[in-house]
Order: sequence, then structure tokens, then C-alpha cells
Amino acid sequence: MRRLLIGAAVIVTLVYLLGSIGAERTTLNETRRPSARIVAQDQKPVAGGGTQVSAVAPQHGQSPESAESVGTEKVIATVFVRGKRVALRERPGKEFAILDRYDAGRPVGLLSVVGAWSRVKDNLTRREGWIASHLLSSDKPRSKPKRDTPASVEPSREEPVKVPRISDALIVQRIIAESISGYSGSCPCPENRDRAGRRCGRRSAYSKPGGAAPICYPGDVSREMIEAFRARL
Repeated sequence: MRRLLIGAAVIVTLVYLLGSIGAERTTLNETRRPSARIVAQDQKPVAGGGTQVSAVAPQHGQSPESAESVGTEKVIATVFVRGKRVALRERPGKEFAILDRYDAGRPVGLLSVVGAWSRVKDNLTRREGWIASHLLSSDKPRSKPKRDTPASVEPSREEPVKVPRISDALIVQRIIAESISGYSGSCPCPENRDRAGRRCGRRSAYSKPGGAAPICYPGDVSREMIEAFRARL
């Protein structure tokens, strides 16, 4: 009889211990669940006019590597680059590779905002990447006003001239020319020549990954780039 009582007490103790361990595991799993990601776009005024694109930082549990899953493929708004040679990066962070560089006034489509970084899509090349939010503005930079001349003051009485449709080949040439002219150095493409008159070749920005990526050849121009350029005309 004594042995039976001791065995029953041991069994009850084991059942109690197993139940306590299961409850602790359930509580631990619930506490480890990541909180919902909150990405809220905001705009702040900056010195010299315009507004700066910013956002609320993601909640605990969200890392920069998982930030690409937050954004959508739809363009939220058109924003403009602030500064010179602004880096378009592969992921949100200064340690990631540079896909391209843009100068001030470059229009890009805003896809999403995660913390201090914004996922954008270039209107010309259709390339997607990340730019620091403080280097983007929702206001288009103002161009310097031109001086009025007698010819420009008087309204033109002539009928508007119908502009013929521009061919795709001409648009391709204009896209390449615009991309090359936006490069600040002397060697954007392999066929160009540097200031000393030497052929750029492999020293060109086109041949070096990780920096500016100018468009040098018709094969680099996609149909989406052609249609996007035609919409600007």
C-alpha cells in the first residue's frame, strides 16, 4: 500500500511539471511574436523652401534586410532628388551597393518609406532602389526666371504647329544623350574620350560597377523607358 501511494505521488508531480513547462513555452512564443510593422509617411518643411520626405521608424523586430517586403510596387507620389550625386542603393543602408547616382531635381517615383530610407523608382531608367529620405523633396526645384523680351511679352497670334510623332529610334538617341549629359565626369561611356583625347574604354563609368550607370547603347534602352520618355513630351 505504501509503494502505491509513493508511485501515485510521483505520477502527480510529473504531470504538474509537464503542464508548467508547456505553459511557459506558450508564454515565451507569444512574447517573441514581432509587432506589426507601421510605416507612416510624413513631410517636414526644410530650409530654403520645399518639404522633406520622412517616416516613422519601423517597430522592434523589423530589420533593414526585411524592409523590401514592406513596400508596394505602386508609385505613391513623385518626389525630387535634393543634392548632387545622390546614391541610389540596392537596400536601405549606406553599407549596401550603389546602383546609380542622381543630381538635384531628378524626378523619381516614391514606392514606400521605411524608417530613414525611401524606396523609389527612377522615371527614366525604371530602376528601383533606396535613397535616404532627407535627400528627397516633394516640391520640384524652381528654375531661374528668364528675362522678358519684347517677343516673349506679346502673345503669339499664330496657330499652334502640330508636332509630328517622334520615332522610337530618335527617343532612344535622346535618352542616351540625356543620360550621358547628366554624368559629371569626362568618361561616361567606353566610346567617349577623356580630356587628354584618349579613348575611355574600361575606364568609363559604364564599365565600372558600383557607381554611376549611364546609358550608352541602344540595347540598354527598354520599351518601358521609351514609353516613359514619350509621356514627358
